[in-house]
Amino acid sequence: MLPTPLKVMAATWRSLAVAVLIALPACAPKPIVDPVSVMTDRSVPFSKRRTATEQARLANPDDPRRIKALHHVLWERGYPSWQRTNAVDELATHDETAFRDALRRRMILLRDRETLEHIFDLADEGGWTDLAPAIVRCYARRSVVVKDDERVERAAIERLHPDRSVEQVIFDVFSGVETGGAPVEVTANWKSMVRRERIAAWTLLARLVDAQELGTSLDRATTNDTLVSDMQAARRDLDIVPVQREGILRLQSLREPAQQAFWDRSVAVVSALRTDQRAGLDLRHLPLLVAGG
Repeated sequence: MLPTPLKVMAATWRSLAVAVLIALPACAPKPIVDPVSVMTDRSVPFSKRRTATEQARLANPDDPRRIKALHHVLWERGYPSWQRTNAVDELATHDETAFRDALRRRMILLRDRETLEHIFDLADEGGWTDLAPAIVRCYARRSVVVKDDERVERAAIERLHPDRSVEQVIFDVFSGVETGGAPVEVTANWKSMVRRERIAAWTLLARLVDAQELGTSLDRATTNDTLVSDMQAARRDLDIVPVQREGILRLQSLREPAQQAFWDRSVAVVSALRTDQRAGLDLRHLPLLVAGG
């Protein structure tokens, strides 16, 4: 048997242990009443946002409000990289197909390098080659901080398409060869997005390669696509190759059937110019030339 003083001490420790166990629930953090709303509240401290994000995931991972909140965190400005990358992982886990579709449509909105790198790592691991057009479009966005050959988008294209050069992948996006796949229902919005991707690919290619190589690539394109044939016609008939979005849109407008007479007249006027007079000639000059001719 324990001596009396030791008995007293043991009893005291048992009492303290019981008191601590009783007090623990009271000390534990209380569950957040509406964790989804806390996830997107930028005024809430990071630690509480982390807790809310985890609580929402454990409570109801398929809650539409939670999925909407994750998209909000990813696409809206003002959220830190850790929260964005967590949203990426959660959305990819919840529905990879839907998430990849969202990336295809909205990746251009992301400017956070860390988030983009995380997405590109997932793309490389999962073989998400369908994102190539969206990545090219992001790459076409100019950076005053990072050189073109050091961009994370370039590295991502190299990893996703090791069988081709980056420039070839970009040209394939422009020419419509590298489509990234299409949804079951090809909507007007989808077509508009693809058009933006292809125009962005051309403006990017014009930035990466010299004019001669650009023209040679255009001449070798064999697709019957309207955008490619319009560009080839401008090079062949006018010796003009637009390299900016505005110029390409202007060209497409001039190639409409209703503009055929103006196009023919433009070709005739330009062909009569001397070589030195053609220097710096642009599509926007054609109305003045035709009017003066």
